[in-house]
Amino acid sequence: MTETVTSQREPTSKGGMGIFGKAMLLGMVIILLPLLPIYLVLKLYRMITGTSEPRA
Repeated sequence: MTETVTSQREPTSKGGMGIFGKAMLLGMVIILLPLLPIYLVLKLYRMITGTSEPRA
């Protein structure tokens, strides 16, 4: 018979984002999500008109 090794650790993960990280991510999404359509409209307008910002 072979011995089975059981894990002593709990299945919950200690790594990853805590509540503060999740709150920051949620805040950034709430702030940046309304800006995305504006950015896409400006990009589309520049593509149609053929204007582009000068390269430095």
